[in-house]
Amino acid sequence: MPPVKYSDREKETAERKLKSQAMHKDYWSVNDYQDNFEELQEILDVLFNSIEGNSYVVEYLENQNGTRLIVKCKVCSKDLSSYDPFITHENGKNHKKVRQKMISVADPNLESELKLQPLNKYRGTFAEGSLEDLVDSTGSNVLGMQFVYKEVINGEDTYTCQLCQRCADVYQLPASRMFSHLTSVGHNQNYLEVKFGYIKKSSRDFEEECCHIEELEGKVHANIADLTMQYSKEHSNWHHCRPKSPSTQDRKSKIPKIEPPEVIDIDDITKKCVKQPQTCDVGITAEISSEARFILHEINAMQEADCQMILQDDTDMQDLLMETLWVLANKMEKYYNQTGATYSEGKTKTPLSVCAEKVKQYIAKFAELK
Repeated sequence: MPPVKYSDREKETAERKLKSQAMHKDYWSVNDYQDNFEELQEILDVLFNSIEGNSYVVEYLENQNGTRLIVKCKVCSKDLSSYDPFITHENGKNHKKVRQKMISVADPNLESELKLQPLNKYRGTFAEGSLEDLVDSTGSNVLGMQFVYKEVINGEDTYTCQLCQRCADVYQLPASRMFSHLTSVGHNQNYLEVKFGYIKKSSRDFEEECCHIEELEGKVHANIADLTMQYSKEHSNWHHCRPKSPSTQDRKSKIPKIEPPEVIDIDDITKKCVKQPQTCDVGITAEISSEARFILHEINAMQEADCQMILQDDTDMQDLLMETLWVLANKMEKYYNQTGATYSEGKTKTPLSVCAEKVKQYIAKFAELK
């Protein structure tokens, strides 16, 4: 509603009353003989409320010394007890700023200020009951979700924590057990030690550090990576299926050349290690399923020239291959360490855990080359 306009004569009369009467302290007192409520309100309306954005009203204030008049600025929600505080407020920068904001035309596209939301804020976008949903909705600190991957085993979702699999049984766990692991002190401490070199000082210090890192990194941003190898036997040539890649007939083969792993002569430890090539043509004597043999066949097929040409420039395929081989090498290394399995050629024996470790080194080296 636009302010009421007053004549110059009305303004002169109000100005004279303000400076000759209202500026005195006694003018604001209320008793049986004096009540300037209506006159003061008229002065405010003529001189101040006629300015767009202003809204002053006169109110009664009762205290132990009696009753007084005060002026309330409805724009700033501020009580002004006498002439001096009122004039100071009217001419102040804060009041003018608020008044200007009130009369400014609001942009409908900027109705509210943009605010940065904390990364660990509840999202509510994940499937109900999933591990992602459990982590998203928990009040406990959860760090290092990037180390967790999913596999579907016999139709059931299982999860593995690569960060802690060397020191805890966190391989192919159901969602409930993996959630318990992720909210544990051990997992969070491993994450802080590995990524930040953090050494636990006290429980309180540890909890504060976990909260700080969670606020910076968040809990879970996307669905957990699913590394399940799924093949359909209903397809006529399912054992020849490979991930699709763009045509690369004109690509040149420049696969980095990697030296084979060292082998250890068990019979003579004092001798120097002899380097012998280890390839995918090693004979398999253990009983394994046809699906597992197919995986070995596919890995061996990557040595073919056409596959090398495709792999050379297809960065997506390289990343997927490195991620898959990294997980496979970790699993096999764990198995070989438990069983002590070796590969024999003549009198020379090589612990298969060494081979798995070399694979991890090659993958890390190749990632640096990229």
